[in-house]
Amino acid sequence: MGRPLYTNNAATYLAFGITNTATTMQVSANTGHLFPSPVGGDYFYVSLISLSGPIIEIVKCTARSGDIFTIERGQEGTSPLYWNMGDNVQLRITAAGMNFIAGSAVQTTEEQSFIATQGQTVFTLTSFDYAPGTNNLAVFVNGSKQVYGINYSETSVNTVTFNFGLNAGDVVEFLVGASIASGTLYATDIKYTPGPNSLLPSGTVETALNNLSDKTVGANYVGYNQGASGSANITVTAKLQETVSVLDFGADPTGSTDSATAIQNAINAASTTSGIVTLPAGTFLINTAISLIGKYVTIIGAGQTHTIIKANATLTSVFEIGETTDNTVAPFVIQDLQINGNNTTTNGINVRYRHQSVVRNVYIINCTYGMQEKDTWINYRENVRCDSCSVGFYLVGSNHNSHWNRCTTTGFSNTGIFVDSQGTALDGNLALLFSACDVEYGDGYGIQFNGTSATFDTCYLGENVGKTIFTLNNGNILIQGGFFLYGYTTSSRGFDVNAGKIQYQSGLISNQGALGVGGMVRGTGTGKIKFFDNAEAQGFGGTIAITGDFLDYGPAATVFASRYGKNYTVASFNANATVTSSTPSNPIGKTLTVSAANSSTPRVVEFSIPLINTTEWQPNGPLYFVVVYSSNAAFSAQLSNGAFGTTPTRSLGALPSTSGTISTYIKLDQTFDTNAYTTLEIFNDAPATGNTFTLYEVYLADQAMMATGDGNLSNLYKC
Repeated sequence: MGRPLYTNNAATYLAFGITNTATTMQVSANTGHLFPSPVGGDYFYVSLISLSGPIIEIVKCTARSGDIFTIERGQEGTSPLYWNMGDNVQLRITAAGMNFIAGSAVQTTEEQSFIATQGQTVFTLTSFDYAPGTNNLAVFVNGSKQVYGINYSETSVNTVTFNFGLNAGDVVEFLVGASIASGTLYATDIKYTPGPNSLLPSGTVETALNNLSDKTVGANYVGYNQGASGSANITVTAKLQETVSVLDFGADPTGSTDSATAIQNAINAASTTSGIVTLPAGTFLINTAISLIGKYVTIIGAGQTHTIIKANATLTSVFEIGETTDNTVAPFVIQDLQINGNNTTTNGINVRYRHQSVVRNVYIINCTYGMQEKDTWINYRENVRCDSCSVGFYLVGSNHNSHWNRCTTTGFSNTGIFVDSQGTALDGNLALLFSACDVEYGDGYGIQFNGTSATFDTCYLGENVGKTIFTLNNGNILIQGGFFLYGYTTSSRGFDVNAGKIQYQSGLISNQGALGVGGMVRGTGTGKIKFFDNAEAQGFGGTIAITGDFLDYGPAATVFASRYGKNYTVASFNANATVTSSTPSNPIGKTLTVSAANSSTPRVVEFSIPLINTTEWQPNGPLYFVVVYSSNAAFSAQLSNGAFGTTPTRSLGALPSTSGTISTYIKLDQTFDTNAYTTLEIFNDAPATGNTFTLYEVYLADQAMMATGDGNLSNLYKC
C-alpha cells in the first residue's frame, strides 16, 4: 500500500468537463506540474470544487502524465458528480491523508555491507534505495565514517562512487534512515531484507508474510536442522516429504467415507519420491483394492489395533500385489496395521512375482485367504496373524527361501497353513522356514503341505484344531523343538503322511484326549515319519497298531532280531501253512497262509527267529518293539527259549487283525528281564483255514531307543 503525497499551493481548474464515471481528467495547460507525480503505489488526494456553489468531490489521483490525472472517484464519503470546465481543482489536506500520517514518525534503518576488491570505487546497492542529496545515507569504511563530497559521491538511488580506489578486503557499510508513519502502518510500507541464512527473498514484509502463509509453498521458506554435529540445513518441505501421509491426499481416518483413491494416490506419489507411505491411527474404508503392482514402497501404520484398513465392498484383495511378469528385485514392506476383509474379501494380501518383501506386525481378519502368495522368493513375514479366515497362509505355485517368524493363524475353517503346487513344479515350494509360529484354535486342518521342503522350528502346533494337524502330500519336512498337540476331536490326528517325509526332533508331543496314542500318525500312501530325541512326549503303553507303513529309517541301533520278515522261519503244529517268500513287490517280507487246521489242541502257526546280540541288551531296561505287517487274524508276539513257546516266555502283546491292510505295531511299555531268551516268535495259537499274516519288518531294541522305561516316546523310527 502506497503513501499519500503532497505539494504546496497546488491549485488549478478543469480544462474540460467530466462525467460522473470518468477516470481521467485534464487540468489547465501547464499547471499539472504543481501536483505530485505518484509512482510505486503512491497517490495524492484532490478536491473538485464547483464554481456555482459549495459542492465538493474528493478524488484519489494514482498517476499523472503532464496535465492529465488518473483518478478514483468519490473518495472519503463524497459522491461522483458531473463537473464543468473551469471548476476548481485543489490539493487539500484530507482526513484520509491525515490519518495515514497521524502520530509520531518511526525511524528505521536499513544496512548493506560489502568487502571491497583492490581499487574498487563503484558500489551498487541491492537491498534498498536512498534519496541522493538528502543526507539520509551514511557510509563507513573499516568503521570510519566517510564524508559526502570528499570521500564519495551519491551517483544514483542505488549506486555510490568513491573518489579513490579502495584496498582489497576493506569493509564497506552503507546505512540509510527511513521515516515510516506510525498511525496506520502497512506491511507493504516495510521493506524486508533477508539475512545470510534466510530462505525468503528480499522485498516487503507483506511479500515475506504471503510467502510464509502460502499453503502450497510456505514450508519452502522455513528451515530445519536436526541439531547434531554435521547435520545439514534443509527446508521443512524437504523434511516433511521424507514420507508421504495418506492424509495429505484426503484419506478419511474416521471410517465414514471411501479412502481407497486417497491411499492409492499416496502410494503412487511415494513410489516416485520418498518410497514411504504412512497411515496414522484410524479406520480407513476402501471400496476398491489398493494396488502395489509396480510400486516398490514401504507402507507403515500406527499399529495392529490403531490403523485399520477395512473393506467396504466385495473385493478380490485389500492389497493387490499380483504382478503378471517376474522381476528379480521387487520388494515391498507392509507393517503395523490391520486388514479387515469384512467377510466380503477373497485375499487380505495377494502377492505374485514379488521378492525380498517384508510383511511385519500385520493383523489380517475376515478374508477367504489371509495371505495368498504365488511364485514369490526370499520374503520375510514377522508377527503376522491371520484370524477368522478360511485359510490363513496360502502358498501356491512356486515359492522358496522365505521365512515366517512368530506368525499365527487361528479361527481357520479350512486350513491354517496351506502349501500347494497347483500344478507348478514341486521344486518351487522349497526351503521354507516357519519359526516360533502358532497354528491353533481352528475347525479345519492345521497344516497341509504339498511341496519340496520346509522347516518348522520351535512352533506351537495343533491346540484345539478340529482336523489333522499336519497333512503331508509331498516334500521333506523338519519339525524341531516346540510343542505339538493332537486329539482335540476324533478327527484331530497328529500326522497324515500320504507322501514325502517328516522328521520330528527335540520336541514335545501331547494328546488332548479325543484320540488314543494310535491317532498320532496315519500313513495312507508312501509317506514316512521319524521321531528323534523327543523329551517326555507321551505314553505309548498298551497295544497300538496304526494303519500304514509310515515309519522312516533312522540311525542304526543294536537290534536283537533280524529286521526283515524274509529271514524268519515259518512253522506249524496241528495245522498246515503255506509260505510265500520275498517277491519283487515285497522283497523284504514273507507271507504265511493257513491252508488247513484240525480241531486238535494245541495247534499253532508262527514266525520265529533266533535272537542276536543278546549279550548287549540291558536287563530291566525299556524294550522297543516295532512290527510292520498285514493280517486278517490276530497274532501274538513273545520272547521265548525256543519254538512254540519254550519257557521261559515274555509276552510282547497282541498284533490285531489289519483286515489285510499294512499296519505298524508299536510296543514300548515292556522291559527286558534277566531271563536268557533265545527266540522271538510271532504266532497264532488258534489258527483257522484262510488265516494269513505277512511279516515285513521287525525292530527289537532296548533303552538306546527310549528315554525312560515308562513308555514315553523319545525315538520312534526304523532302527
